[in-house]
Amino acid sequence: DKLNAKLILVGEIDEYLKNKFDVINPLKTELISWMSSVELQEYFKKADVLVLFGNQSSLQVPGKLYEYLSLRKPILYLHLDLENDPILQIMKNFNYVFPVSNNNLEMKLLTTMEKIEAILKQNIPSNYDNYYSWNQIANRMILQLKKIDEK
Repeated sequence: DKLNAKLILVGEIDEYLKNKFDVINPLKTELISWMSSVELQEYFKKADVLVLFGNQSSLQVPGKLYEYLSLRKPILYLHLDLENDPILQIMKNFNYVFPVSNNNLEMKLLTTMEKIEAILKQNIPSNYDNYYSWNQIANRMILQLKKIDEK
């Protein structure tokens, strides 16, 4: 079974990965190498599903993770099965995040996207969650730094 969706990948995307998406979504995968953050925000607003790629090490959490969480749209998280993946730890409490490891990727992608499509058919509105906005994250960080400074 194939998906009825258009996938737009923005940034430096490996051709290998694009080919994996083409297997389940033939001729509907578009690569865009770069766009401004303003343009990217417009794509986020229009998107039904967001795709987040995991890092190759467990030492860093991508900043866009919080931006994605704030949008409260389904997130397809493609990861490398890292033992201590900090992103998986953060995301495990959100019912709209769908982690997929890169083992047997095509089959897992198809199954996971079918689950996401079923959710999208329910037309549940996604409300912006201000808790994960950059402003709120920065304010919480400032408060933590002030607490440290007071000690």
